[in-house]
Amino acid sequence: MPRTARYYPARIGDQIVWLRNFRNKIGTYQTALGYSADDITAAVADCDRMVWLLDTLQGAASGFGQAVTAHVRLVFTGTGSAAVPPPTFSLPATPAPPANVVPGAQKRLFAFIKNLKTRTAYTVAIGQDLGVIGEEVTEDPDETPKAKAAAKSGEVILNFNKAGHLGVWIESQVANETEWTFLAIDTSDPYNDTRPLKVAGQPEKRRYRLCFWDGEPTRVWTPVIEVVFGG
Repeated sequence: MPRTARYYPARIGDQIVWLRNFRNKIGTYQTALGYSADDITAAVADCDRMVWLLDTLQGAASGFGQAVTAHVRLVFTGTGSAAVPPPTFSLPATPAPPANVVPGAQKRLFAFIKNLKTRTAYTVAIGQDLGVIGEEVTEDPDETPKAKAAAKSGEVILNFNKAGHLGVWIESQVANETEWTFLAIDTSDPYNDTRPLKVAGQPEKRRYRLCFWDGEPTRVWTPVIEVVFGG
């Protein structure tokens, strides 16, 4: 059944879109709503920093998690004659991070919006433009990513649709495995499974299942996707 949603989205991917919209439009209402330039500058700075944290830093951290998973797998079950150092995490160089802000950015933003709605010149049209009025939405608790896989030379390409979520959580089985193993968190389509064959020269079945990830996996899984990978 439809319900009235809070104006601030629950999904991190949607939060990024919301923050960008509010950040880009709030300045156009400064004069009408009677805010000072400093008020608007502070609100924009909070939005900019939150977008960078959610979109850039958190995305890089997810990629680092994948690198760590690959390193662990290599050390446990890989081959080679030389020791491989673990990956190291570096802050993303691009885009350049906006100015840092003191803790409490989201709380300040919500307080700003609460005050905004008390202004004499505030209207429903302004609220809708800024995205601060909840809309009637229908959410499907059983929603899963749309995904497909195709075996290519040297890899399996797993395509997926995030549908407004931050990313997807991927698990896999290979050959006769019966337990699902965490494979990756991916925030951008596609995911490239470049793991070598378990037995060189022997094609194997690979099975995948995905669920949405917004900081935590929903664990509402797609149907199992199976491909034959030949190396």
